[in-house]
Amino acid sequence: MNIYNIKGVELWKNVKDVHTIKKENVAQKRGDVALTIMQSIPLTGIIMVTSPQQLVSMIVEKGIKMTEKMKVPILGIIENMSYIQPPGYPEPYYLFGEGNTEEIAKSQNIEFLGKLPIVKEFVEAADAGVLELFHNEDFEELGRRVSDRHSGRNKA
Repeated sequence: MNIYNIKGVELWKNVKDVHTIKKENVAQKRGDVALTIMQSIPLTGIIMVTSPQQLVSMIVEKGIKMTEKMKVPILGIIENMSYIQPPGYPEPYYLFGEGNTEEIAKSQNIEFLGKLPIVKEFVEAADAGVLELFHNEDFEELGRRVSDRHSGRNKA
């Protein structure tokens, strides 16, 4: 079985058992869910998603080291919840301060894929179960970059 995202982009080929990541199979209370998943599914690469807080940056750096030990390529890093764009304001407003995800990515030689804003309509679409109907240029551009990056990795 192959696994695709909502836009029809193939994510994994020949996955034998989708139930590999059942709750009872994921190590609990030890903080190593990501490690268990990386050991359970043949991955061609991962995309790290973070938020702009300083503490999260330290966790991302630890995650990078873990993926290197597991020999799982990092396709890129995305900073989520980076800012809001208030109506009528020309500049974004950084609720959590400006993050340093781009600098972390550069220092680790990992592609920085972009920043995603907090968008009310995204949350509403997710809550309503119609996320595939959500359209936003920031999200769609990031989706194209991720897809291009993933496609490039598969061709190598």
